[in-house]
Amino acid sequence: MTVVKVTEDNLDDFLEVCNLIKGDKNFEEGILKMRSWALDLLSEENLIAFLAYMDNKPVAQIMGYPGRQYPLMGEEYRDFLVLQCIFNSCRECRRRGIGDKLIEKFIDEARRRGYKYIVSYAFDSGEPEAESQRNFLIKRGFKQINGGEEEDIYYSLSGAEVSDLKIPTIYRKGENYRPQREDHGTALIFYTSSCPYGYFNAIKTGRRILQIAGNLEMEIVDIWRDPIRFLDKEMNWLLVNGVPINSLPYEGDKFVEEVSSALNIG
Repeated sequence: MTVVKVTEDNLDDFLEVCNLIKGDKNFEEGILKMRSWALDLLSEENLIAFLAYMDNKPVAQIMGYPGRQYPLMGEEYRDFLVLQCIFNSCRECRRRGIGDKLIEKFIDEARRRGYKYIVSYAFDSGEPEAESQRNFLIKRGFKQINGGEEEDIYYSLSGAEVSDLKIPTIYRKGENYRPQREDHGTALIFYTSSCPYGYFNAIKTGRRILQIAGNLEMEIVDIWRDPIRFLDKEMNWLLVNGVPINSLPYEGDKFVEEVSSALNIG
């Protein structure tokens, strides 16, 4: 096993670890958007990522970025490093110490750069036969943030605790939102270009809404490109007719009922 820092030279190998739906044009577009996002961060040394190889094949990665560069956090979080994900795409390579080596490298890099905390919104991706990111990190010294939700965890490099912080993310339920006139008759879908599934799922969501609502005006927005708009919408990832939709398309009837209610259908 070899673990190396992600650079422009090995960026395509890094993306290959994430490329799980080959041949799908929308997922491929998601990969291209993630590539552009990564290049933007790499240009200023703000992508903190490591890549693991087994037998010269890229199999796993860990990735994060400075809190001050994350558009939903900002300069007040200059002491924080955000860990977005750690992922091993090679099932036969799991439980062989790859994750331990990746998190060790990530923590060492955070310490070298002078960060005081690593924070992560460690949601469960539902990946079969894989340990959840939260459980994996808790076993390796991360703790739940006092006053946060179960997914809000941190690793202290300074010895100080983190409290009363809910890590802002597109994966969390948004706040209450009062519809504006501009929202009428539209569906607004937010996604993150830092993961290929972001764009892929946004397109799937849009198609499902059109099956329910017909010719509804649709807009898909990257939170890294337009964070102010996402914040203005109280961090709701999906608004239909100005109404926040909290269920997901794969939840079937529940999703249909929420969208239909927002549009006064039925």
